Amino acid sequence: MTRGAEDPIEYSSGALDEAVARFRPQLGAPINRKLGGSAHTWSIPALTTCPGATAECSSCCYALSGFLSYPSVRATHERNYAFSRTDHFVPWMRSQLIREGVRLLRVHVAGDFYSGAYVRKWIAVARAVPHVRFWAYTRSWRTNQFAIPDPDMRPALAALSELPNVALWLSEDSETGAAPRAVVPRARRAFMARTDAQLKLVPKTSSLVFRNSTATVVKRVGTALVCPVENGTKPLLKLTCATCQLCFNPSRARHLPPAPLQ
Repeated sequence: MTRGAEDPIEYSSGALDEAVARFRPQLGAPINRKLGGSAHTWSIPALTTCPGATAECSSCCYALSGFLSYPSVRATHERNYAFSRTDHFVPWMRSQLIREGVRLLRVHVAGDFYSGAYVRKWIAVARAVPHVRFWAYTRSWRTNQFAIPDPDMRPALAALSELPNVALWLSEDSETGAAPRAVVPRARRAFMARTDAQLKLVPKTSSLVFRNSTATVVKRVGTALVCPVENGTKPLLKLTCATCQLCFNPSRARHLPPAPLQ
Protein backbone atom coordinates (compact mmCIF):
# COMPACT_ATOMS: atom_id res chain seq x y z
CA MET A 1 0.00 0.00 0.00
CA THR A 2 1.44 3.35 -0.99
CA ARG A 3 1.46 6.25 1.40
CA GLY A 4 -0.09 9.63 0.82
CA ALA A 5 0.49 13.11 2.10
CA GLU A 6 -2.78 13.08 3.99
CA ASP A 7 -1.62 10.79 6.83
CA PRO A 8 -0.46 13.50 9.23
CA ILE A 9 2.16 13.17 11.89
CA GLU A 10 1.03 14.85 15.07
CA TYR A 11 3.68 16.88 16.81
CA SER A 12 3.83 20.32 18.30
CA SER A 13 5.30 22.97 16.06
CA GLY A 14 8.72 24.10 17.13
CA ALA A 15 12.05 25.33 15.89
CA LEU A 16 13.77 23.65 12.99
CA ASP A 17 16.48 22.21 15.21
CA GLU A 18 13.87 20.57 17.42
CA ALA A 19 12.28 18.86 14.42
CA VAL A 20 15.68 17.75 13.14
CA ALA A 21 16.52 16.32 16.56
CA ARG A 22 13.31 14.31 16.52
CA PHE A 23 13.31 12.97 12.96
CA ARG A 24 17.07 12.92 12.30
CA PRO A 25 16.82 13.29 8.48
CA GLN A 26 19.94 12.41 6.55
CA LEU A 27 21.37 12.94 3.08
CA GLY A 28 23.18 10.01 1.52
CA ALA A 29 26.94 10.51 1.35
CA PRO A 30 28.61 10.44 -2.09
CA ILE A 31 29.74 6.80 -1.82
CA ASN A 32 27.43 5.06 -4.31
CA ARG A 33 29.64 3.15 -6.77
CA LYS A 34 27.42 3.78 -9.79
CA LEU A 35 26.63 7.41 -9.03
CA GLY A 36 30.22 8.38 -8.30
CA GLY A 37 32.08 10.29 -5.63
CA SER A 38 30.51 13.72 -6.14
CA ALA A 39 26.81 12.77 -6.09
CA HIS A 40 24.91 13.05 -2.83
CA THR A 41 21.54 11.33 -2.51
CA TRP A 42 18.17 11.60 -0.81
CA SER A 43 16.02 8.53 -0.24
CA ILE A 44 12.73 7.55 1.35
CA PRO A 45 11.20 4.05 1.71
CA ALA A 46 11.03 2.01 -1.49
CA LEU A 47 7.67 0.92 -2.93
CA THR A 48 5.44 2.33 -0.17
CA THR A 49 6.22 5.86 -1.40
CA CYS A 50 5.93 4.88 -5.06
CA PRO A 51 2.29 5.40 -6.12
CA GLY A 52 3.10 4.73 -9.77
CA ALA A 53 5.13 1.56 -9.20
CA THR A 54 4.63 -1.41 -11.51
CA ALA A 55 5.00 -5.12 -10.86
CA GLU A 56 7.89 -4.98 -13.30
CA CYS A 57 9.92 -2.39 -11.41
CA SER A 58 8.96 -3.84 -8.03
CA SER A 59 10.34 -7.24 -9.02
CA CYS A 60 13.85 -5.89 -9.59
CA CYS A 61 13.98 -2.81 -7.37
CA TYR A 62 17.58 -2.45 -6.23
CA ALA A 63 16.44 -0.50 -3.18
CA LEU A 64 15.09 -3.77 -1.75
CA SER A 65 18.43 -5.57 -1.71
CA GLY A 66 22.07 -5.06 -0.84
CA PHE A 67 23.16 -2.08 1.23
CA LEU A 68 19.82 -0.31 0.82
CA SER A 69 18.01 -3.21 2.50
CA TYR A 70 19.99 -2.98 5.76
CA PRO A 71 17.69 -2.25 8.74
CA SER A 72 19.69 0.85 9.67
CA VAL A 73 19.39 2.23 6.12
CA ARG A 74 15.68 1.50 5.96
CA ALA A 75 15.22 3.22 9.30
CA THR A 76 16.92 6.32 7.89
CA HIS A 77 14.59 6.27 4.89
CA GLU A 78 11.57 6.04 7.20
CA ARG A 79 12.78 9.05 9.17
CA ASN A 80 13.46 10.96 5.96
CA TYR A 81 9.93 10.23 4.77
CA ALA A 82 8.38 11.37 8.04
CA PHE A 83 10.45 14.55 8.02
CA SER A 84 9.62 15.27 4.36
CA ARG A 85 5.97 15.69 5.35
CA THR A 86 6.72 18.48 7.80
CA ASP A 87 7.01 22.20 7.16
CA HIS A 88 10.69 22.00 8.12
CA PHE A 89 11.75 19.97 5.09
CA VAL A 90 12.47 22.85 2.69
CA PRO A 91 14.52 25.07 5.05
CA TRP A 92 16.45 22.07 6.37
CA MET A 93 17.23 20.71 2.91
CA ARG A 94 18.36 24.13 1.72
CA SER A 95 20.68 24.63 4.70
CA GLN A 96 21.98 21.07 4.53
CA LEU A 97 22.87 21.29 0.85
CA ILE A 98 24.77 24.50 1.50
CA ARG A 99 26.44 23.21 4.67
CA GLU A 100 27.68 20.01 3.00
CA GLY A 101 28.78 21.80 -0.16
CA VAL A 102 26.52 19.66 -2.34
CA ARG A 103 26.70 20.37 -6.07
CA LEU A 104 24.91 17.28 -7.37
CA LEU A 105 21.94 15.50 -5.79
CA ARG A 106 20.21 12.35 -6.97
CA VAL A 107 16.66 12.54 -5.62
CA HIS A 108 15.30 9.12 -4.62
CA VAL A 109 17.80 6.33 -4.97
CA ALA A 110 14.97 4.69 -3.05
CA GLY A 111 11.38 5.93 -3.13
CA ASP A 112 9.52 8.31 -5.42
CA PHE A 113 7.44 11.47 -5.42
CA TYR A 114 4.49 10.38 -3.29
CA SER A 115 2.32 13.51 -3.65
CA GLY A 116 2.04 16.74 -5.56
CA ALA A 117 2.60 18.64 -2.32
CA TYR A 118 5.91 16.83 -1.85
CA VAL A 119 6.96 17.70 -5.41
CA ARG A 120 6.18 21.35 -4.64
CA LYS A 121 8.62 21.19 -1.74
CA TRP A 122 11.35 20.04 -4.10
CA ILE A 123 10.52 22.94 -6.41
CA ALA A 124 11.08 25.31 -3.48
CA VAL A 125 14.35 23.58 -2.61
CA ALA A 126 15.69 23.70 -6.17
CA ARG A 127 14.80 27.38 -6.49
CA ALA A 128 16.54 28.14 -3.19
CA VAL A 129 19.86 26.59 -4.27
CA PRO A 130 20.25 27.26 -8.02
CA HIS A 131 23.91 26.21 -7.88
CA VAL A 132 22.90 22.61 -7.04
CA ARG A 133 22.02 20.26 -9.89
CA PHE A 134 19.20 17.78 -9.19
CA TRP A 135 18.10 14.73 -11.11
CA ALA A 136 15.38 12.14 -10.56
CA TYR A 137 13.48 9.34 -12.27
CA THR A 138 9.80 8.86 -11.51
CA ARG A 139 6.81 6.66 -12.27
CA SER A 140 4.53 9.04 -10.40
CA TRP A 141 3.29 10.35 -13.75
CA ARG A 142 1.00 7.28 -13.73
CA THR A 143 -1.73 9.09 -11.82
CA ASN A 144 -4.46 6.82 -13.21
CA GLN A 145 -2.91 4.04 -11.08
CA PHE A 146 -2.95 5.97 -7.79
CA ALA A 147 -4.89 4.45 -4.91
CA ILE A 148 -5.54 8.00 -3.67
CA PRO A 149 -6.27 10.57 -6.44
CA ASP A 150 -3.79 13.45 -6.58
CA PRO A 151 -4.80 15.98 -9.25
CA ASP A 152 -1.76 18.15 -8.52
CA MET A 153 0.83 15.45 -9.21
CA ARG A 154 1.24 15.98 -12.95
CA PRO A 155 1.12 19.80 -12.78
CA ALA A 156 3.69 19.73 -9.98
CA LEU A 157 5.99 17.38 -11.91
CA ALA A 158 5.64 19.63 -14.96
CA ALA A 159 6.63 22.67 -12.88
CA LEU A 160 9.60 20.79 -11.43
CA SER A 161 10.79 19.80 -14.90
CA GLU A 162 10.81 23.46 -15.97
CA LEU A 163 13.55 24.43 -13.53
CA PRO A 164 16.97 24.94 -15.14
CA ASN A 165 18.84 23.03 -12.42
CA VAL A 166 16.52 20.00 -12.45
CA ALA A 167 16.61 17.02 -14.81
CA LEU A 168 13.41 15.00 -14.42
CA TRP A 169 12.95 11.67 -16.17
CA LEU A 170 9.70 9.75 -16.61
CA SER A 171 10.41 6.07 -16.01
CA GLU A 172 8.86 3.50 -18.35
CA ASP A 173 8.91 -0.28 -18.55
CA SER A 174 7.11 -3.14 -20.28
CA GLU A 175 4.07 -2.58 -18.07
CA THR A 176 3.73 1.19 -18.41
CA GLY A 177 4.43 1.37 -22.12
CA ALA A 178 5.20 4.82 -23.47
CA ALA A 179 4.39 7.79 -21.26
CA PRO A 180 1.75 9.84 -23.12
CA ARG A 181 3.26 12.73 -25.06
CA ALA A 182 1.32 15.37 -23.13
CA VAL A 183 2.43 14.10 -19.70
CA VAL A 184 5.15 16.37 -18.28
CA PRO A 185 6.21 17.31 -21.82
CA ARG A 186 9.63 18.75 -20.97
CA ALA A 187 10.75 15.60 -19.15
CA ARG A 188 12.65 12.98 -21.10
CA ARG A 189 11.67 9.31 -20.95
CA ALA A 190 13.83 6.44 -19.69
CA PHE A 191 12.86 2.81 -20.34
CA MET A 192 13.88 -0.01 -17.99
CA ALA A 193 14.57 -3.30 -19.79
CA ARG A 194 14.68 -6.15 -17.29
CA THR A 195 15.76 -8.57 -20.03
CA ASP A 196 17.31 -8.07 -23.46
CA ALA A 197 14.08 -9.40 -24.99
CA GLN A 198 12.34 -6.31 -23.62
CA LEU A 199 14.60 -4.07 -25.69
CA LYS A 200 12.10 -4.66 -28.48
CA LEU A 201 9.51 -2.81 -26.39
CA VAL A 202 11.41 0.48 -26.06
CA PRO A 203 9.04 3.27 -27.21
CA LYS A 204 10.18 5.59 -29.99
CA THR A 205 9.76 8.52 -27.61
CA SER A 206 12.27 7.14 -25.08
CA SER A 207 15.64 8.88 -24.88
CA LEU A 208 17.47 6.46 -22.60
CA VAL A 209 17.43 2.75 -21.78
CA PHE A 210 18.50 1.10 -18.54
CA ARG A 211 19.35 -2.61 -18.57
CA ASN A 212 19.38 -5.16 -15.77
CA SER A 213 21.55 -7.49 -17.86
CA THR A 214 24.79 -6.30 -19.44
CA ALA A 215 26.07 -9.63 -20.78
CA THR A 216 25.79 -8.35 -24.36
CA VAL A 217 26.89 -5.05 -25.85
CA VAL A 218 23.95 -2.81 -26.78
CA LYS A 219 24.70 0.89 -27.21
CA ARG A 220 21.46 2.08 -28.80
CA VAL A 221 17.90 0.89 -29.22
CA GLY A 222 16.45 2.83 -32.14
CA THR A 223 17.27 6.44 -31.35
CA ALA A 224 17.43 5.82 -27.59
CA LEU A 225 20.85 5.67 -26.00
CA VAL A 226 21.60 2.81 -23.61
CA CYS A 227 23.04 4.04 -20.32
CA PRO A 228 26.83 4.01 -20.93
CA VAL A 229 27.35 2.36 -17.54
CA GLU A 230 25.01 -0.49 -18.59
CA ASN A 231 25.66 -0.93 -22.32
CA GLY A 232 27.96 -3.92 -21.86
CA THR A 233 31.20 -2.28 -22.97
CA LYS A 234 34.31 -2.11 -20.82
CA PRO A 235 35.65 1.45 -21.01
CA LEU A 236 39.25 2.15 -20.14
CA LEU A 237 38.14 4.53 -17.41
CA LYS A 238 35.40 3.45 -15.02
CA LEU A 239 32.24 5.39 -15.73
CA THR A 240 29.91 6.71 -13.05
CA CYS A 241 26.86 8.94 -13.22
CA ALA A 242 29.02 11.81 -11.96
CA THR A 243 31.53 11.40 -14.80
CA CYS A 244 29.02 10.50 -17.53
CA GLN A 245 26.51 13.30 -16.75
CA LEU A 246 24.15 12.44 -19.63
CA CYS A 247 21.14 12.39 -17.34
CA PHE A 248 21.55 15.84 -15.81
CA ASN A 249 24.13 17.99 -17.60
CA PRO A 250 22.49 20.01 -20.42
CA SER A 251 25.72 20.14 -22.42
CA ARG A 252 25.96 16.33 -22.33
CA ALA A 253 22.22 15.76 -22.75
CA ARG A 254 22.38 17.19 -26.26
CA HIS A 255 23.60 13.73 -27.30
CA LEU A 256 20.21 12.30 -26.29
CA PRO A 257 17.01 12.34 -28.37
CA PRO A 258 14.81 15.27 -27.27
CA ALA A 259 11.75 14.97 -25.08
CA PRO A 260 8.55 14.19 -27.05
CA LEU A 261 7.39 17.82 -26.82
CA GLN A 262 9.46 20.90 -26.14
